[in-house]
Order: sequence, then C-alpha cells, then structure tokens
Amino acid sequence: MTTHIAHRDGAAAAFVFLGGALAVGVWTVLLGFYASADVRPLWIGFDLLLTAGMALTGWLARRRDGRAALTAAGLAALMLADVWFDVMTARPGYRPTSIVMGLTLELPFAAVCAVFALRVRARGWR
Repeated sequence: MTTHIAHRDGAAAAFVFLGGALAVGVWTVLLGFYASADVRPLWIGFDLLLTAGMALTGWLARRRDGRAALTAAGLAALMLADVWFDVMTARPGYRPTSIVMGLTLELPFAAVCAVFALRVRARGWR
C-alpha cells in the first residue's frame, strides 16, 4: 500500500510539473510575439529555463527519482527571482498586474516546489 501511495504521489507531481512546463512553454511563445523587443530575449531565455526546470522535475518525479528534490528546490528559487524581476521590470501601468500574478501564480508555485522538495527528501526517494 505504501508503494502504491508513493507511486501515486510521483504521478500527481509529474502531472503538476509537466503541466506547468506546458503552460510556461505556451506563455514563452506568446512572449515572442508580444513582448517589447528590448526585453524579449531576457524573458524568453528565463522562461525557457523555467520550462526546462519544470519538465525535468516532472520527469524525475514520474520516475520517483530523489534528484527531483534538487530540481524542485532550484525551481522554487527561480520562481522567486521571476516574481522579483517581473515586478521590478514592469512598466508602471503593468506593475499592479505583475504583483497580482506574482501573488496568485508564481509565489504559490514556488511554495509548491519547496514543499515538494522537502517531501521528496523526507520520503527518501532514491
């Protein structure tokens, strides 16, 4: 029974992280069309890094690989950096939107990443 629960947790985490990778990947494509030219390379590069981190974490979670704790912890740090730079680089008219997105999407996802990393370490995935 414990193995079944652990397997289900890995599958659920994989779903969350791989779904996040898909969502951020689509967002990155949209940035390519709509972001201003001066910040486009910055945000596309950073969001590609987030997408890769989410995809790798999802893949490792699906395999119940303990290294998922490392990638999730790194992803949590990147999400915090993303919030900071989103807010600080936003034009004044877009700053409230950046703050709301940070509070409702990015910070909660960073918390999910951190909690997942701690749970993987506590459960001793190999």
